[in-house]
Amino acid sequence: MEFFEKIEPSGISSLAENTFQGYIWYSDKEFPKILVNEAITEAHFTDLPFIIEGFLYDEKKKISLHIKNFDALYHIVKFDVGELTENNKHLKIEDFTVPSHRIAGYKKLKFKKVYTLKEDTINPDFHFWEEELNIFTGFKK
Repeated sequence: MEFFEKIEPSGISSLAENTFQGYIWYSDKEFPKILVNEAITEAHFTDLPFIIEGFLYDEKKKISLHIKNFDALYHIVKFDVGELTENNKHLKIEDFTVPSHRIAGYKKLKFKKVYTLKEDTINPDFHFWEEELNIFTGFKK
């Protein structure tokens, strides 16, 4: 099973039972809106102001949402962090944090860095880990 899927703003209602922590940053604000144990709904996805970026995580259900807006279109990726971390021999996962510059009350943002095992194109006996993506997993005070 894949550990990620793209969803549309209209499909966000399928996550109505989830409670997220994270932030959504609107185009008309200097600072992001912080969510702590809140649901995200279709009403959050407005044309103006629009969400520039959002990182949300449901700790109980191990679901992470990454939201970006490019060319007036929302791009939302849902990651199943629980599926990602179970029995996946071709992935290496590391926890890391980055400083939080504009997130009031939180010093760091937590992520999982995901690497995939690749085969060298010149020497098939040589394998290496290549960084693929970073998945938001909450705040750290």
